[in-house]
Amino acid sequence: LQTDKSNGQLTVTPGSVAAYQRSLEILTRGLAIDSASNENHRLEELSRGIPESDMVPTGLPFLYSSLALTYVRLGKNQEAYDAAARAELLSPQLADAYVTMGEALLAEEKKKDAVISFIEGFLITGDQGILPLIQDVYRRDLGKEDCAFRNTAEGPSLNISCEIVHNDACKASDNLIKLLLEDQNRVVADQIKDRALEKF
Repeated sequence: LQTDKSNGQLTVTPGSVAAYQRSLEILTRGLAIDSASNENHRLEELSRGIPESDMVPTGLPFLYSSLALTYVRLGKNQEAYDAAARAELLSPQLADAYVTMGEALLAEEKKKDAVISFIEGFLITGDQGILPLIQDVYRRDLGKEDCAFRNTAEGPSLNISCEIVHNDACKASDNLIKLLLEDQNRVVADQIKDRALEKF
């Protein structure tokens, strides 16, 4: 990888494409194994009389997260988004999934969706490393940094009183609640809902 000086974005060098293609081959084989295992689990649950609507999604989140990152580096943005979304469903508190989804959306010029994905990751994980990504989108792509962030003793912080941040945070919270309910994780969904009502 190298940094494009014109826009600060990471770009894949010709020499690294072969390595990512090899990574994709290995991960794809792992995906086939994971899919077969998940199908066996589904059939076992059905044989026990458990309806599919009550089944918790299964799979290896880091497999899908790694696959998503590889797809992003190869410029396969839709595939990257889909793989990251699967990782997010399997492990809603995996920060990498939200970051990769945001990167894939940015590459497709879907800036609004990208910043909401980043905010989702920040809200559920509290990972401070996501804040610069959010700040960069508001500054570079949405032109709202002066409103979106405020300086605190601990460093830059999201300014919830800023209308665009407030609206995006509400949307991100709503997305997270739906995701967590789909994942049968009502406890964390209720926590996100309570936090959203209190803050936003």
